[in-house]
Amino acid sequence: MKCSNQKMPRISVRLVIILSFAITTSMVFFLFGFNNQVTLFISVSLLFFSIILMCAKSWNRSFLLLLFTCAIGLFLLGRYTLHFINGDTTSQYVNNDSIIKTLRLIYISLYGVIIGSIIGLMSPNNSHSASISKRSKIVKNISWPLSILSGIVFLVYNLLLLESMRGQPYESLYIDSSRSIMPEMLTGISQLFIYVMCVFLATYPSKKKTNLVLMIYIMSQIPICIIGSRAPLISAIVFSLAYILLRKYRPISFSESKQWLKKKELIMIIIMTPIIMIAMSAVGNSRGNANMSNDNTSSNGLVDLIEKQGVTFRIVAFSIEREEEIPKPAYGSYIFSPVINNLAGYFLGSNKTISSQTLKSAERGVNSADALSYVVIGDRYLEGYGLGSSYIIDSYLDAGWIGVFAISFIIGLFLIKATNAFGKYWIINYIILIITTEIFMLPRGIVANVIMQLLYPKTIILLTLIFLLSMVISRNNKEKIIK
Repeated sequence: MKCSNQKMPRISVRLVIILSFAITTSMVFFLFGFNNQVTLFISVSLLFFSIILMCAKSWNRSFLLLLFTCAIGLFLLGRYTLHFINGDTTSQYVNNDSIIKTLRLIYISLYGVIIGSIIGLMSPNNSHSASISKRSKIVKNISWPLSILSGIVFLVYNLLLLESMRGQPYESLYIDSSRSIMPEMLTGISQLFIYVMCVFLATYPSKKKTNLVLMIYIMSQIPICIIGSRAPLISAIVFSLAYILLRKYRPISFSESKQWLKKKELIMIIIMTPIIMIAMSAVGNSRGNANMSNDNTSSNGLVDLIEKQGVTFRIVAFSIEREEEIPKPAYGSYIFSPVINNLAGYFLGSNKTISSQTLKSAERGVNSADALSYVVIGDRYLEGYGLGSSYIIDSYLDAGWIGVFAISFIIGLFLIKATNAFGKYWIINYIILIITTEIFMLPRGIVANVIMQLLYPKTIILLTLIFLLSMVISRNNKEKIIK
């Protein structure tokens, strides 16, 4: 047995001292400033930068955690931080108590994330290069043409959707569920793209093929961004970066590691990031939809992006302020209700499914986003407007402070463990990747989105067919060798 395969991580004494000091100091501010925005913001900031520091010191295992932490910074803390710096710690939409409680919940969440990630970092590190099984190579050959075919259909579908939305308000996208863009069979193929893509990427394809598939993925989200929804494009870009980092730090060989994220590519990412941010802000400003914020935001691209994407802090505050008015979840839990509702639709028929953006969905509490939106904005919700949600809202409404800590702990642990587990087995890689397509959007999305990615019957059937086909091909290859 090679000892190098299971290394207990070395955490420097200096890092332990700095983290201990930062966490302890943040807890002091948290406990003694329990009802003060300034001290609570300082405690949250200390924890936030503690996670950033930890990621910097253990970068090759913490890059997924860093991306998630940046998502928290953008969606949950960015807007409030800008207002805090400008001396505006009040809001015309929520009261002071709700803001204070929101800061407490974010602190509890960050604390759960950092504890989960520390435990993950303390576990043995499989530092060896990944080794791909023969079965994975067969799956790669099967999924490669499928990913290209479904990707092109997905791109065409979104282009046709953009064309069909011409002259219509952005909100109609959410209230017109009967919109027919393509024949049903082609629509079904387009819906499989994300899953086939993750199967293909799970098999360690070449860099050229990987770049082609990821380029199709990102390009297919541009029409949706033009329509008015920027989140899918952000998610596609972050997922692509996460995958490239996984390939760099979990390579098949040392020489392969050097092929991923070279200096020129890193410089290009640094240059393109602000350009993409400004472009997305321009799209957001031109779409003309009624945003919940009436503030006069800066024309600066980065500031404008933070202002527009950072509304989740206010949404969490809304959920606290209007907690008593939010209906109980339809199936006992806001985390699992959307999952149960979707599975009911698959197995019992669409008539058993409660459609989103409807009065029935809002009043029965199928998901927290629908329920909260209807409580806060009333009939405008039925016209296609919405507030969104957050993993903090789901877990808080289900199980209070303990729920927020527990979900955050699981997220922190997963983001570290996923890096270590990515490697030999394509099915494990697939599970990690399909979760990764949604996990970075959890600060502004519902938890059920992650769970549903794993449980869609169509994808389970797809995976089963690919697995069985790979077994048949593998057996035929063995028989040919024997003959």
